[in-house]
Amino acid sequence: YIDIKDSPAPDWSLINATDYININVQTSRGCPNCCEFCDVIQYVGRKPRTKSVRQVLCEVEAAHKIGARTVFFSDDNFLADKSFTRELLAALIDWNTAQSRPLSFATQITEEIADDNEMLKMCADACFSVLFLGVETVRRKSLEEVKKSQNLKYDIFERINKISRYGIMPFLGLIVGFDHDDESVFDELYDFITCTNSPIAGISLLNAPQHTPLYDRLKKEGRLLSDDFSG
Repeated sequence: YIDIKDSPAPDWSLINATDYININVQTSRGCPNCCEFCDVIQYVGRKPRTKSVRQVLCEVEAAHKIGARTVFFSDDNFLADKSFTRELLAALIDWNTAQSRPLSFATQITEEIADDNEMLKMCADACFSVLFLGVETVRRKSLEEVKKSQNLKYDIFERINKISRYGIMPFLGLIVGFDHDDESVFDELYDFITCTNSPIAGISLLNAPQHTPLYDRLKKEGRLLSDDFSG
C-alpha cells in the first residue's frame, strides 16, 4: 500500500516505442467495488490511491516524445476515484489538443462511465479510442451471485450503445461459468455482442484465485479440486 505519488517515472529511452502497440501508464491503484472473483482488491485494496495529475502528464509526455501512438492507462478501474479522473481528463484534453500529433488513449473502466454524459464526452474529447469494460454477463442473477452490483443499476444495452455513440470502441470483458449459467448463455452473449455492435469481446472461464471471496465460498462448499490455481 505504497503512496504512488512517490513512484518514479519509467525511463522510456531504454525501449523502442515502435515495438509496442501501447505504452503503459498507471494513474491509480485500488478499486471501491467488491466483485467476488476479483483478486486485485485483495492485494491493492479498495481505497483508491492516485498519482498527481502532473505525474501522469509527465509520463504521457515522455511516452509521446519517444514516438508512442497509444497510451494505455493500466489502472484496474480508471473510474475508481471520479474526482481525480475528471481532473485528469480535463488536463489530458488540454494537453492532447495542443499536439500536432495527438495520442490516442485506452483504459480499463467500469460500465458506470456511461452514466455520466459529461465525463464520457471528456473521454471522447481527450481522444480515448478503446474502453475495456468488465461486463461479465447479461444475466442479473449471475451479477448478483458475484456481487457485481454496479452493473445492475442501468440497462446494459443502452450503456454500451451510448459509449459507441461517443465514438469510443467498447471492448467487452465477458465470463462464462457462473452458477446461474447454462448452455443457453452462449446464445445470450452472442446476441448481446451483435445487438450492441461491439467489435471486440474477450470471453473467459470463471476462475477462483486464492484469497478471493469466490475462492473462500467454493472451498467452504467443497467445490475446489485443488489449491494449485495458476490462472
